[in-house]
Amino acid sequence: MAADSNEPAENTTSAAQAGSPTPSWIRRFCSWVPHFLCRAAHSIRDDLPHYLTALFTLLLAFFAYKAWNEATNNTRELKDEQRPWVAPVNIFVTPDGNGVAFIQIFKNVGHTPTKTLYIDGTIIDISHSTSDIIQQMCKKTDKVLENEKQPFSLIPESDWELDVNKMPSQKDKPFNIKTVEAMEDPAIIGCVSYHSPFDQMAHHTGYHARIKAGERTVEFIYSAYAN
Repeated sequence: MAADSNEPAENTTSAAQAGSPTPSWIRRFCSWVPHFLCRAAHSIRDDLPHYLTALFTLLLAFFAYKAWNEATNNTRELKDEQRPWVAPVNIFVTPDGNGVAFIQIFKNVGHTPTKTLYIDGTIIDISHSTSDIIQQMCKKTDKVLENEKQPFSLIPESDWELDVNKMPSQKDKPFNIKTVEAMEDPAIIGCVSYHSPFDQMAHHTGYHARIKAGERTVEFIYSAYAN
């Protein structure tokens, strides 16, 4: 009789456990973790001590942060892949009234058009380091973009020609080939500043290209400062 009276109570308890609602912490935990961890949490759900509940909560926070960080990195990588990238790709030397003209070719090698665009540069003697000069030029072009906006859409794979003598920092300076030949180490230095559709920051490409005045050619263009 004792055995018979105990059996229904045991079945009732089992049914109650089977039909009891899943705790919210388990539902949140199972939404982030692998399936085997979710099954483990269900198997010990009602008998879990408070300190282990706290541990599972910390694990939940860790996995949530890890998933958020991975999603953020993926978004950043996608933006970098799709954003515009503008840089000088060539410089042609052609005859003009001053002897020669240096025609720069800029290209958007990215995948989306720019929202703004501003380019400045000049011809200087770079017998010493150029990095500080180029960074100062980029700060100058960034400031112009900030104050004047300069809306200009350079679409992907399109070229834009710009004569060095028409750049803002050079156009008011007297220029001829003899001026360049008198320099110890003449070079074109400049900076391209522009905005991407994906953020509010100013992107820029600082560059310099040495001039071989005697041969009337320009060496390879170096991108010295870019973001």
